[in-house]
This record gives sequence, C-alpha cells and structure tokens, in this order.
Amino acid sequence: MTKSVENKGVKEKSGLKFTKVLITVIILSLAAIVLAQEWQQIPLRTAKQKAAGLKGGEGCQQIMDIAYAPSNPKVVYLISDTSQTWKSSDGGFNWKMCHNGLHANGGFSIVVDPNNENIVFVASCIGRGLSPGTEKSLSGICRSVNGAESWQMVKKVRFFEKSKGQKHQGKFFAFDKSSFDGKRTKVIYAGSYEEGFYKSTDG
Repeated sequence: MTKSVENKGVKEKSGLKFTKVLITVIILSLAAIVLAQEWQQIPLRTAKQKAAGLKGGEGCQQIMDIAYAPSNPKVVYLISDTSQTWKSSDGGFNWKMCHNGLHANGGFSIVVDPNNENIVFVASCIGRGLSPGTEKSLSGICRSVNGAESWQMVKKVRFFEKSKGQKHQGKFFAFDKSSFDGKRTKVIYAGSYEEGFYKSTDG
C-alpha cells in the first residue's frame, strides 16, 4: 500500500513537471509568433531599384551638400561622400545618379548657377587612405554644363585636410549674379583648403 502511494506521488510530480514544461514551450512559441509579427525581413533593394540598376545596401554614408536651381526649383542636385552626384528633376521625389566624368568618389559642396539650371559646380574629393598624389589628382573643382549628364575637372585643388582626415562641409562657391551674360554667370569664387580663394571670370 505504501509503495502504491509513493508511486502515485512520483507520477503526479512527473506529470506536474511535464505540464510546466509544456506551458513554457507554449508561452515561448506564442512569444516567437508575436516577435515574428513585429519584425519582418526586407530586401536590401526594391524591384524598382533593381530594375533601375541601383545596387542597394548602404549606397552612401552621408549627403554632404544639396542645392536646388534658383531658376527652376524643381531641379535639385546633391553630393555625397561615397556615391558622387545625384539629380532630381521633380523637386526631390525621384533621383538618379549623375557621375559621368566625375572620377572622385564624392565631394563636399555643390552649387548651381543662379541663372542656369544646367550649370553645376562640385568640390570633389576622394578622401582618406590615399597614396601620395592620388588625392590631389582627383580632388578639385568639377563643372557640368549639361545638367550633370557629364562632368569635367576645371581646376585641381584640395578640399580635404589630409593631415587630420577632416571633412569640411558648407558652400565652397559664390556667384556674382551681376555677371550673367544671358547664358551663364561668368564670375565665380571658390574657397579651397590649402590654396585659399580662386576666382573665375569666364564661368
């Protein structure tokens, strides 16, 4: 009789432990379902981005500068530190990369001629970790005269403090609006890091 009672007690304890384990498993399963509902895996790029040829992922680290065209506020340009220049023709709703001829991987400043939406200047710079002379060859004033469809280096000059690895943001250019000749603003000023101010009188 005593053994029967003891066996019964053991069975009850085992059943209680099993019930506790089962309840724990159910609770954890419900918690996993709730978490799964709150978090969903998303692709690094959408189907539209893939079709447009965008690689997805990080893309760029920082937007260093953004400028709209005073003569047409729907036209906007931006420069990033690692993915060069981008343009929007609809006030910023859609963007496309425009880097043909721009060999630096980014820049610090971008400006638009106040009288011509297609003339754009960039203070381009490649950045850190460079072999001697490389940064200077790719850093400088780049100009586009066709709405960023292509770029040309018009002055090699450093916009990067190489010794401290610092990035300098802000507007590096200024236009003399009174010098507009009907097509472009001809007098432009530019400030560099090492070589002071520059002036162009032919746009």
